[in-house]
Amino acid sequence: FWKARQHRSRQRLIRTRSRMMPIAKLMVLLPCLVIAWSGWHAAERAAPGEDMTVHLMLRHSPSAIVKLERTLVAVSDPRSTLYGKHLSIEQLGELMPVDEHHKLAVAEWLAGETGVSEVLPNHNGDIVAVTLTAAAAERLFATRIHRFRHPFTNEVLLRATGSYTLPQSVTAAIAAVADLVGLPNIDTSIRAVSSVSPGPISMLPNSCSLLGCAGKITPGALKQRYKIPEDATGMTAAGNSMAVAEFCPLGSGALGTKCQYFSPADIAEFSDKCHVNATVDTIIGPNKPNVPWGSGIEALLDIEFTRGLADAIPLTVIFQKKYSIAAWVHTLSSMSQPPLVHSISWGSDEFQNGTDEGNSDIGYMQAINVQFMQAGVRGVSILAASGDSGVCAFEGCGSGAKKRYHAVFPASSPYVTSVGGTGFARRGVIGDEKVWSSSGGGFSDAFPAADFQREAIAAYKSNSAAKLPAANLWNSTGRGYPDVSALAVDYCEIGTGGALGVSGTSAAAPVTAAVFARLNGLRLAAGQPPLGWL
Repeated sequence: FWKARQHRSRQRLIRTRSRMMPIAKLMVLLPCLVIAWSGWHAAERAAPGEDMTVHLMLRHSPSAIVKLERTLVAVSDPRSTLYGKHLSIEQLGELMPVDEHHKLAVAEWLAGETGVSEVLPNHNGDIVAVTLTAAAAERLFATRIHRFRHPFTNEVLLRATGSYTLPQSVTAAIAAVADLVGLPNIDTSIRAVSSVSPGPISMLPNSCSLLGCAGKITPGALKQRYKIPEDATGMTAAGNSMAVAEFCPLGSGALGTKCQYFSPADIAEFSDKCHVNATVDTIIGPNKPNVPWGSGIEALLDIEFTRGLADAIPLTVIFQKKYSIAAWVHTLSSMSQPPLVHSISWGSDEFQNGTDEGNSDIGYMQAINVQFMQAGVRGVSILAASGDSGVCAFEGCGSGAKKRYHAVFPASSPYVTSVGGTGFARRGVIGDEKVWSSSGGGFSDAFPAADFQREAIAAYKSNSAAKLPAANLWNSTGRGYPDVSALAVDYCEIGTGGALGVSGTSAAAPVTAAVFARLNGLRLAAGQPPLGWL
């Protein structure tokens, strides 16, 4: 069905427009209402021929999802007889088939609309990327598409100005539509700092031959702290791999509208000065290394510190134009041999995904969770930064009667490994760590506590030293996050412009991903399967 529809369509590049932004620098998406949020203003109605891309998340039966989760636990629990017996992409398709009637209904629905230019399903057919005109989107989803403009950046997004509806013929087939509604909250975006934290003079060893890295965290300091071998231990096995996710942010924060492209010249500078090989092996999606603003801060951070700790493990950069977790999992789920470890430094409040003020429609996040579970069944590890706004996430905690703590997604998903941030207990002295005060963490309003963490959560809540907040501020039965933490303060990032000090869980996540990639290497070298869901 999909191939026939694609053959009739005009061949165009998909331009993903969606929800969210970077996590130590994350931008938040708000439910799209008739009014504009966070600096975005609803401008004129979109021109009929303007293009946009949405992602249709096709529905799996509840029984199939239960079976998927049981399989995930079985292949991920070392106590299980099925531990490590991950599925191929073909076997996953047999475990989680998409109802052919659902595929047909969606294909016929889209085929009847002349404004649809491209239909791209993922390998299993349960995510369909649809490029279409604004006029076609209005007809298909019974809504109105407007141009939303931010006054500081002049960035324009096409979004629905209100709710949308699906025709009865496809309501049973589609669980959620991603990238049709939602606007990034510019004001609450948090970006890593650009200078070394105040305090006593740092005595950290500088493993990079650049004076600007003095007092900052370099690959050598991380290897010393986490006892990571300087030799090729964990990096020689065939089939090992890791990846980082990059996007174009939308907003007026420190990242602004600067897409997270990277320049090979910047990577070469880091490699030379820090005595590692930070070369990127594979790029999926566009990379424009010669843009006026140079390499993106987030992209450099991710690349330099995954390869800085694991410079012989192949690194893939998966790039999406505009932020969209749906677009990212569409790419991942279409790969027959995906990288084994992924680091995501981006996200948004659960608040923006359907859990605000009694709204229980969390179909979008649940559909993404299904994709995370499918990745885990295939032996893929996904690590997500927990954010840099404490318990308030990016929307903020509010005040008075409306005060409430918020969790960050995808870090709050039970099916990823959420990475928080720490700093050295004695600044500048390699040794014990303490919680970084800005590190994101808390309890999910969308997902219950995972079985694997119930005992730890119970112990935490029963400990008087926890000094728990008022019960009305948080969900005491929710999934707790982060799962692990790593150093997040005062990293030395290097480009052709010199050294830059940055902080954030966006640093902790790729560092942790590199560690697990090296652990995978040890397992693969011993003839064992990769770790998969952690």
